[in-house]
Amino acid sequence: MSFVFILLFKEEGLLPPEWRIPEVPPRVGILENDKDCGSGGCWWRLTLRPPTGMSPEELKRQLGLEKAEELLPTLTDPGYVSRSAEIRNGDVIVRVRYS
Repeated sequence: MSFVFILLFKEEGLLPPEWRIPEVPPRVGILENDKDCGSGGCWWRLTLRPPTGMSPEELKRQLGLEKAEELLPTLTDPGYVSRSAEIRNGDVIVRVRYS
């Protein structure tokens, strides 16, 4: 039943569970952990600052987000989830949303 709910109403502000957000490596600063919404639905947004000595590109690699990815449904979260990261002003911005 929840699978049908997500398929029908995913554009209405539903967010994937927080456990779908990549684990943040130690010493990485979390500047923002919030949700955003727009005309395409809602998503988690994390703004991460790499520690001294780590480049933003290296942080993206450690998060496993060198390229955008789509996670398959699970028993506890029956929706497809998109995860991506971009670099902006030396920080890494991670977005997690239903596809």
